[in-house]
Amino acid sequence: MSFNNKVAKGLKWTLIENILGKGTAFITTILLTRFLTPNDFGLVGLMAVFITTGNALVQGGLASSLIRDNKSDAVDFSTVFYANFVMSCVIYSIIYFCAPHISTFFEEPKLLTLIRVYSTIFIINAFSTIQKTILIK
Repeated sequence: MSFNNKVAKGLKWTLIENILGKGTAFITTILLTRFLTPNDFGLVGLMAVFITTGNALVQGGLASSLIRDNKSDAVDFSTVFYANFVMSCVIYSIIYFCAPHISTFFEEPKLLTLIRVYSTIFIINAFSTIQKTILIK
């Protein structure tokens, strides 16, 4: 397969991924605004702040460095997997133990359970990071 064909195929899949990802997020937001009260939707927004910040800390660019590195091997992928997993557990633990303080600060008791449950996404995402990296590479 020529370089141009590889680039075209990669662009096609990236475009499909972006359209499906953004489309799903858009539809989810529409459904949430339809079914949630304004107060509940505000809680989702508050959680999004902590989840987005945590995701940025967990990812840390390690997976991106594997994509750019032409000499990465199984040991590199394994190291990044375990580093992401450990970091996701650390971030989850921090958020888990800070949840009561966050809930108190915003004067929202529901936020305590919501943050603790929804933050498990860090650990779940840690299991898919390397697979996504291999797919992108």
